[in-house]
Amino acid sequence: MVATLIDLSVNQFLGSIPTRIGDLQSLVNLSLAHNILQGFILELMGKLLNLERLDLNHNNLSGICGDPLYGLPPCHTIGNGRQRRRKVMLGVVFALSGTIALIIVAMALACAVKSYRRKNLGESITDFAPPTTLSRVSYYELMQTTEGHSESHLLGSETFGFVYRGTLNNGRDVAIVHCDLKPSNVLLDDDMVAHLCDFGIAKLLDEGESNTHTTTLGTLGYIAPEYGLEGLVSIRSDVYSYGIMLMEIFTSMNPSSEKFSGELSLRSWINDSMPNAITQIIDSNLLALEGEYYTEKLKCLSSIMELALNCSMESANERVNMKEVVVALKKIR
Repeated sequence: MVATLIDLSVNQFLGSIPTRIGDLQSLVNLSLAHNILQGFILELMGKLLNLERLDLNHNNLSGICGDPLYGLPPCHTIGNGRQRRRKVMLGVVFALSGTIALIIVAMALACAVKSYRRKNLGESITDFAPPTTLSRVSYYELMQTTEGHSESHLLGSETFGFVYRGTLNNGRDVAIVHCDLKPSNVLLDDDMVAHLCDFGIAKLLDEGESNTHTTTLGTLGYIAPEYGLEGLVSIRSDVYSYGIMLMEIFTSMNPSSEKFSGELSLRSWINDSMPNAITQIIDSNLLALEGEYYTEKLKCLSSIMELALNCSMESANERVNMKEVVVALKKIR
């Protein structure tokens, strides 16, 4: 039940007004008359927002002035009120001035830091940026340029890596580095012909360029060492990814598997097993002891794993080029 009326008059209460009364914000009528109450009542009055009638007569209270009929001290002089208001106003002004000063100092420091960062960033960008501007090439134009990435556009023996050659609409001859070779980006058509897809982070190399830099990484486990450590992209980066992809296809082991941690990787696992323990790493569905042509299959799979290791050498210069890979695969077949 909500209390709206409290009458505690004529009880000889001594001391200050209980602060708990201020929590009764539904009070409409409050009478504390004819007691021996003393102290300030300003805080109490500020909380009783619905109060309509207050009787503090015959007490020794202070802190607010008003009509003596309600027991409030009379407002004797205007001067005291003005002086009090002046003190309050001065306190507010000083508080606001201090706050505004702190805000101004903070804004000045923020502007100085921002200006310093912008200056340093501008210098670093100026030092790093190449003198030429970057151009955009659509995926549709890449498909047209390479005729759907057909074998006829695969670069020859003088180049390193899994790369296509094409001429853009503006006449530029470019090499296209995929940068994210992995099984999920290779699709097979009805005739079981493989097609590359997802050229979202592919890079273009102009004629005469052998490598470039990037801050966009491919999929962990498939990227070449120089790609992950230095952001260096070249045609040989795709050769490395192709080698890892071959390993995954014929072992059914993902390079990011929990089995491979620390210094053990898919490549080192295969390298340590070659050539004597190849039967322990090859997918069992591809090689069965009782199967037909077991020896021929074992020899074929060993050659493919050897080729995959040559594609994924740690040093980019030691990797075979893609033309040699194609020749080797045709011989194995």
